[in-house]
Amino acid sequence: MGLGMKFLLPFAFCALLASLLAAQTSTTEVPSKESANCMVEGHVVLEPGGQPLKKVAIEIFSDYAEANSYSTLTDAEGHFKIEDMKPGQYKVRVQRNGYLQSGKYRGRFHFQPLTLKRSQELKDLVFRMQPAAVITGKIVDPDGDPVLKASVHVIRLRLGSSHANRQFYGQEQTNDLGEYRISDLPPGRYLVLAQTWWASPAPSAGIENSASSKNETVYAPTYYPGTMDKTQATAIELHAGDQVPANFALVTSRSFRIHGTVSGLPTTAGSGIRIEVRSKVDSDIHYNPSTKIDKDGKFEIRDVLPGSYMLSFQASGDGRFSQPVSTGQTVEVTNTDVNGLKITPIPKGEVRGQFREDSGQKVDWSHTAVLLESDEDSDGSNSPHFAEVKSDGSFALKNVPAGSYHLVVGSGEQTLRDYFVKSVNLGGKDVADTGFTVESASYSVDMMVSAKGATIEGTVLDAKDQPVVDAQVVAIPDPARRKRRDLYKEDSTDQRGHFTLHGLNPGPYTVIAFDDLDDDYSDPDFLKSYEGRGQNVEIKEGERKTVQLKVIPWTDEQP
Repeated sequence: MGLGMKFLLPFAFCALLASLLAAQTSTTEVPSKESANCMVEGHVVLEPGGQPLKKVAIEIFSDYAEANSYSTLTDAEGHFKIEDMKPGQYKVRVQRNGYLQSGKYRGRFHFQPLTLKRSQELKDLVFRMQPAAVITGKIVDPDGDPVLKASVHVIRLRLGSSHANRQFYGQEQTNDLGEYRISDLPPGRYLVLAQTWWASPAPSAGIENSASSKNETVYAPTYYPGTMDKTQATAIELHAGDQVPANFALVTSRSFRIHGTVSGLPTTAGSGIRIEVRSKVDSDIHYNPSTKIDKDGKFEIRDVLPGSYMLSFQASGDGRFSQPVSTGQTVEVTNTDVNGLKITPIPKGEVRGQFREDSGQKVDWSHTAVLLESDEDSDGSNSPHFAEVKSDGSFALKNVPAGSYHLVVGSGEQTLRDYFVKSVNLGGKDVADTGFTVESASYSVDMMVSAKGATIEGTVLDAKDQPVVDAQVVAIPDPARRKRRDLYKEDSTDQRGHFTLHGLNPGPYTVIAFDDLDDDYSDPDFLKSYEGRGQNVEIKEGERKTVQLKVIPWTDEQP
């Protein structure tokens, strides 16, 4: 539950949870006003060459005290200086349009840790930046005419092509000339995907498509250089400062319809429930045709392209399904309409719980959130189920689809950083490691939490035995516990190369340090690639161990 914990989940949920926890975070570790102030001074230089870079925005801020934030711009010599800073834990953001920090490819909004002790003066900070790369291009139809308002994404490839190791790095809409420009891209390999967000009838392009035709020809989501099949897409290799063109035509495809009937819908849902299709094989595609379900439970989804789909419910207004909920049914669309589909909503369950501290100490649990993570939702069709925990430790997760789940606990509160979930008791059995099954029933779990979480701290060194600033350190549990997302911990090294991983459950871990890391380190393929390059640590409850790690350079992380 420590501050270093990271939920490895879809971005939208992470952003929402982060917002929730940030709003709840107290200021218990705000530095005393009587503490002696600090000073930070340094330079920003351009790589390669080392020339000073002016007009770089330096922002230094604290997560725990809104008043403790500082900013300045570098001068013509690339120099900056900030005085009268309170001691404490900070994050640093270095920004200038068209440039990114060298060697750190986690996006233009990356934050670097900074620790300031009482009366400390840092005079030798150096930030290195390099020109960002750009992808430009033009999207046209099969006749060569520009496509207006096509949504163009660039997707960065890392460590192979599994879903967990891809990231959207930019998005832009085409203008009236069909042109787009996506900037501020770090070096790497990228796919470019263009798609329309609506069922857009395509021009005939030699294909018969009359107004009376039942099935229209539409623009399909298309990868550069012009294919619907991601495996046939061409990756674009970008280096610092590159400006690479990617012009291509949208592919057209005949679309089809799915007809069916839904039985067993709650009468309280009214007419606000929609049913939509989501691709099973390509989660990057956001083209999800949907339709309302009528009062008799009948529906007709139009403009569905050939492919394999999961069907999901999506409610509007006061409908019961406030988040996309899988029907548990797969549909294959080939070269004809799908008729006579019969769907029964998956029964819903409820999970209620109570937090308790193992020593009986009273704790305000309102700075905590609970996530029920599906073990089966590989297609991403279900939104995560999460709830705030009340101050007395109680919580409720409602309308949970049938399936297998693990409970994950997170907190942004510093005073809870050493706490860990000791057990999750359900019906007299500890299901923390194994997870549990939810059906159409109500379940009550007892969450036993301890304040005696273990700690692993240490230093990260490079090949020359020099401390590595802003390396990312991850602690990965042993194979038997890897379905528990709350056991994975991470931290970034400060200016001394030091890191601390708080709130670890007792047991064996592999600790690995990366110069740069933007992948899901719980992904089996990722672990297979790097597990042998970490350090194995066995740790007991309340124990504190120190390790020294060698960093894995960013160049070693490339496929």
